[in-house]
Amino acid sequence: MSIPTIKTFTIKNDVGLIVKLADYGARIVSIELAGQTNAVNVACGYADIQDYLDDDFYMGATIGPIANRVADGKLNIENREYQLPRNHGDHCLHGGDQSVDMQTWKCEHHDHSSVEFSLVYAENPESLPGNLKLLTRYSLKGQQLKIEYEGQTDKATYINLSNHVYLNLNGQANTIHDHDFALFSDAYAQVDDFGIPSGECQTTNNPLSYSLNDQSAYPDLQDKVDHHFIVDEDDSSLKACAYVKSQRTGISVLISSTKPGLQFYTGQFLSEPFKAFQGFCIESQFAPDAINQENFISPLTTPKTPYYHQTTFVFDWPI
Repeated sequence: MSIPTIKTFTIKNDVGLIVKLADYGARIVSIELAGQTNAVNVACGYADIQDYLDDDFYMGATIGPIANRVADGKLNIENREYQLPRNHGDHCLHGGDQSVDMQTWKCEHHDHSSVEFSLVYAENPESLPGNLKLLTRYSLKGQQLKIEYEGQTDKATYINLSNHVYLNLNGQANTIHDHDFALFSDAYAQVDDFGIPSGECQTTNNPLSYSLNDQSAYPDLQDKVDHHFIVDEDDSSLKACAYVKSQRTGISVLISSTKPGLQFYTGQFLSEPFKAFQGFCIESQFAPDAINQENFISPLTTPKTPYYHQTTFVFDWPI
């Protein structure tokens, strides 16, 4: 089996937003915020592009076809049971060894400010039912990076795509301990040691203010967050879900999404060549294990109801 050569694509605009993307995993490689005197790369990544072939952290990748956890890797569609690969204890995480982050996507379009990748995800005995046609589109407008996902299927199936970029508003040589987080959420899902929701939710103030240096307001979250936060289960329009600002650099990002929630992860499990808390992830998506839990919105997609998801990152950088 030949080793794929990863191709990269750069998009940029006049305000100094420069984003580098790769076809392997339809992923973000870097997000550079350029000013008059210097530039900061706020997306964590590998120094050698080929190192993404051995990536264990979903670094910057499109994840799916079912992002996050599926309890025991089991699901039911139209009264038929399916077993997904188990790669997270007894559970399936981000699609297991069939995940889209380990696939080379086809570049369908590339111009100065946008890239579109496509992937045909064929049905097989160890995956979801249905032949999927997936699109991930990146585009720039002013200080905004927009990500759009589309999915079509020829059978009823589940699709829950997201992006797993690790952001560090200080640049990836530092940690995120001086970042202030505001999550526009009324509650978050209580989870077990494997991140599987119990079905119970803990209510919060909205917005939830959080800092790694001060967890006094929410002591049960502590300094190792990997939880799903409910944003708005009744609204599929684009809505703000998180605002993050670095105390050190003054760089900030406003993240909005059309999905009902987000996974907030503080990067505590990062290891060589990275380090713990080197970046944070805010992954807009359906809730983990929503397939098996009636109190969450189902990510069921059918031939008549195609999948669509939009997430935007609006950066502000005083450099």
